[in-house]
Amino acid sequence: MILERENSLNNISCANCDGNKNFLIKNLDKTNLHCLDKHKSEIQLKAKNIIYSEGAFANAAFCINSGSLKLYSISGNGRSHIVKIVGKGDIIGFNELLTNSPYFLTAETLEDVYACRINKNNFFEILETNKSLKDYLIHQISFENRGLINDVILISNQSVFQRLAYILLMLNDFYKNEGINLTRQDLADFVGASKENIIRELSYLKKQKIISIQNRLIHVKNFPALKHIISK
Repeated sequence: MILERENSLNNISCANCDGNKNFLIKNLDKTNLHCLDKHKSEIQLKAKNIIYSEGAFANAAFCINSGSLKLYSISGNGRSHIVKIVGKGDIIGFNELLTNSPYFLTAETLEDVYACRINKNNFFEILETNKSLKDYLIHQISFENRGLINDVILISNQSVFQRLAYILLMLNDFYKNEGINLTRQDLADFVGASKENIIRELSYLKKQKIISIQNRLIHVKNFPALKHIISK
């Protein structure tokens, strides 16, 4: 279920938002921040809601205030492949707006999410008065694309076990050492393996005391061991 209200769901301005550490807010002056406050709409989403779908017309970018989402693609055989997990302070959809492309991936909530929606016209209105921001966004797209390419190259020839170790380290950073909170199916879709295989490998890592598992949460206990698995 998606609830949307113009301007202020929680009466929070962009300048005072918990997610204001993102690159868009940090690069806006007071005039553009006011413009963003005036034209944004805030949305509240429950878990397992789709914000936008792969291939759909890109008409807005979204700034995440709280909660987390998965960005994924659907392969020809209908299987999901998670490319990235995003959360508070991240902006999604701006790549497609800048390149005038359909959404590259599907964005789906993993938990309750609060986000601000910035429609395409207002997005470009702000960019027209802030050339340095536009240049920065183009640089950001290039940086993110290079990062994704490097990740693909790094893990493309690795085993499922090595890919799992790499993804666990990545997710541990995202969840700030507070426990990786993903379903086993989502973790399998991120690694590119079957759910059964992931459960088996997690069980082995737990027995080796490299990780601990409490209900669904995965805690990394031995970072050098995971890094050694990746480098083998």
